[in-house]
Amino acid sequence: MNKGNLLVVDASFLLHRSLHLELNTTTGEYVGGVYGVLKSLKSILAHAGASKAIFVWDGGKSKRRMQIYPGYKASRAIVVDEEAKRRRERYRSQRDILEGMLPMMGVRSNWIYGKEADDIIGWMVEKYKKEYPKILVVSEDWDYAQLIDKNVTIHFPIKGLDLSLDNFLERTGYRFEWHNVYRGVLGDGSDEIDGVPGVGEVTLKKWVDKADALGYPPSIASLMEVCREDKSKRAQTFLDSYDIVSRNIELMYMLAEEFTAEEQKQIQLWIDTPCYFTEDAAQVMANLEFKSLLQSFSTWSVPFRNLI
Repeated sequence: MNKGNLLVVDASFLLHRSLHLELNTTTGEYVGGVYGVLKSLKSILAHAGASKAIFVWDGGKSKRRMQIYPGYKASRAIVVDEEAKRRRERYRSQRDILEGMLPMMGVRSNWIYGKEADDIIGWMVEKYKKEYPKILVVSEDWDYAQLIDKNVTIHFPIKGLDLSLDNFLERTGYRFEWHNVYRGVLGDGSDEIDGVPGVGEVTLKKWVDKADALGYPPSIASLMEVCREDKSKRAQTFLDSYDIVSRNIELMYMLAEEFTAEEQKQIQLWIDTPCYFTEDAAQVMANLEFKSLLQSFSTWSVPFRNLI
């Protein structure tokens, strides 16, 4: 078993949440996204106690998901206004900088063409969860909760929450075994996956609690059995929405994506090849005019210098 923990970051999420920062160089180059990511990453590294860290980026939309549901993330290809255009341009420029800079700081930064970050992360976690004392996945996407295991925790940095098997019921109100069914019923607005009309968390929890009380196993079939007895309008809507729930569970499942032997080898090389901090990172920060970070760089960079 490798010493130390593995930190896996949903890179696009962490960058998108930093794009609101208004920070430019003296020449007018926007650098707020990079600055925000570095500040967040330092805190996350200290929290994780990680010996290895990797940023995983989206490399395109999943063909598998598009075949299941053509409406999946449909509007993301459309730039509807100037603000959306500006945000997209910022994302691209900041991602380019980070992809070159992060390896200088001991942080792997990778993606695979045509693959979504969540599928790559799902494969990675499944492959390596027995080789590390702990894997910490960083995102605010609740789909990642399906990857939770004895030594796999999901860190939600905005909420300040570490979600694990130990606290899952307390934090969510339902048992871990119900998670994929919950997501299937509620859908995912951020990915344009519609849930069951008129059924929210309160109604769903009532049905799940009743299924648990009756000793039913966590499944769509168990909820359908409960709803047959409920006889309310919402229950009938759920019964009529079996195909939607089944589709959603398939769409959100992170371990269904197929990777070629070459892609699997590529992912393993990302993790297994050492990645060390270099002083070149300080020069990049100087070019970006991150003066506040450079003033205490030797101490600020300690979590990065400990990575391998």
